[in-house]
Amino acid sequence: MKNEKNSTISNIQTTRLIRIRQVMNLVGLSKSHIYHLAAQGKSPKSIPLVPGGTSVA
Repeated sequence: MKNEKNSTISNIQTTRLIRIRQVMNLVGLSKSHIYHLAAQGKSPKSIPLVPGGTSVA
């Protein structure tokens, strides 16, 4: 018999937000090129961390 709890847990997706410096290190692209790709819809756009704030991930 399959354990339903383990099956449910394995199907949960986790979203992880990372800052621009981490993105730059992971993909090897410049900050301006990453923002350019986001503007074209070819990479995820920034998400504000605090409503009305300037911090994004």
